[in-house]
Amino acid sequence: MMFLPEEKRLSLPVEADRVFALHRSINPVQVSLPGFPGQKAGAFVCVFSDNDGARIAVVLALHEAGRLYFFLDDEGPVPKDRIALLLDEALYFVEAMGYLMVDLEWNHLEETERDALWRNLPLKQGMPAPVKKVKNSAASSGDGAGNPVEGSGPGGSFADKEMEERRQRVIANLGRLFAAY
Repeated sequence: MMFLPEEKRLSLPVEADRVFALHRSINPVQVSLPGFPGQKAGAFVCVFSDNDGARIAVVLALHEAGRLYFFLDDEGPVPKDRIALLLDEALYFVEAMGYLMVDLEWNHLEETERDALWRNLPLKQGMPAPVKKVKNSAASSGDGAGNPVEGSGPGGSFADKEMEERRQRVIANLGRLFAAY
């Protein structure tokens, strides 16, 4: 099986009840894709129903471009009994790029939790366009107090620092977990 880019797709407009499995990366990876400058991206692997069967999408969330980049399996809809094989191949595909993937335990979530999670991920609606930072803007007081997520300093935004700290803690915990076995 191959995963082919679907460059025109910007989102995965399916409802949460059509999603069978969902995995997300815990680390960003530097990627270089046609038509985009090299940049860090997160990854998702989503198995969803499509007419007569299941499809699998590998989705890269391009941070700088503010866009999702889709890869879909080349087989088209497949029977549900092949989902496990498809998922293994998709995970191998993204892990070969350097991603560490985590299962979001989709089947163990309540329906309301799945709906909320699906609404809050960029897959269904696509990513918002990136906000260009304007230096010395008259609208900014310069103290970063307006919005702590957008306030940036020499080390980047508050949200970027917090996410990087979280990623480092997860990676350290994974290292300890693997070392224990």
